Amino acid sequence: IHKLYSIAREEMYYQLIVREDDSSNSGPQKDVKDMKFDKVLDVGKEVELNYSDKYVYKCTVDSELQLLAMEAKKYFGVIDIQKKKPIWEIEKDEFGQQASRWLTIENRKYLSVQSKGKEISMYRVVKDDDSYKFVEDEKYKIRSSGWITYCDYDRDFKHLVLVVNQNTLELRSMNDVNTIKMSIKLKEKVRFMTNRCMQLSANGRLCVLSGGNDTPYFYVVDVESGTQTKFQSKYLEDTYAPSFINGETDYVFVSDYNGRMEIWDIEKQTPIKTLETDTEKGVYSSASTHNVLAVGSNDKSLRLYDVRNWNCIFRKQFNVDGDSLYLTSDLQYITFSGVGADRCIVLKVE
Repeated sequence: IHKLYSIAREEMYYQLIVREDDSSNSGPQKDVKDMKFDKVLDVGKEVELNYSDKYVYKCTVDSELQLLAMEAKKYFGVIDIQKKKPIWEIEKDEFGQQASRWLTIENRKYLSVQSKGKEISMYRVVKDDDSYKFVEDEKYKIRSSGWITYCDYDRDFKHLVLVVNQNTLELRSMNDVNTIKMSIKLKEKVRFMTNRCMQLSANGRLCVLSGGNDTPYFYVVDVESGTQTKFQSKYLEDTYAPSFINGETDYVFVSDYNGRMEIWDIEKQTPIKTLETDTEKGVYSSASTHNVLAVGSNDKSLRLYDVRNWNCIFRKQFNVDGDSLYLTSDLQYITFSGVGADRCIVLKVE
């Protein structure tokens, strides 16, 4: 009976995902199973940086600009993917490790950088001959009375959420970034880690917060009502790298130190699928869009899954731990970064 119930749950999940995918015109033209993934940049081997460490916290790409942003302990840089060279490098505060993001605000390109522990600066991207320059815009500079632990934005960049002092969730509007629309005192402190432990859903309605080491549970927060729901796992020993499947509010992914992964139905508050790596190495990064779930683990492997059937469609090892990864919203680029000689790998999706 339990097996039949599990099959029924997965069938319901499949029908929902396929129906949502068929109704969307924003996805790639190719089916997931037909996609190819070509390496277009190996930062460690191909780019000379003003940065000597091999640890990179987060890397993100803007598909239109074909620029790669790299965030490290006290370093931030932007690399031209085609030219394979840095076009902008600055020293930053060591506190923020997961705040960088490419944004589009009022049809203008921006790049966010956590310049200080209590501030996130916004730089407008301006065309400069055959390159770009980055001009700080004080209008969108985010200031906080406490330390900014994590930050994320909704899909349309209308709202953002901050985790402040590890214990408070703040909702703000991009129209007035320094006015707190809602402040939610969290039931438990969020662990401060260099890995991403928080994500806002694409519609900005839900926020997921993982527990971290030795914490087999996570919270989903309704940003509008302030309701905090605890999800207790019987399969995982820790909870890392939370991601909403396809960015939507139906299902969420979490993982642990032993390479185990779990997908939860948020409304029913029950797991619908478990996965695991064959190496039992920790899974510390994830991302999902357009029916692809990407996970990065400490066996230095990037794995991609088709979320309609959970088949692994791609696996490749690189010389980097995979503590961070990123999928562009149009699924044109994938970044895979962390500790290692490669620093950051950029794949082009064809």
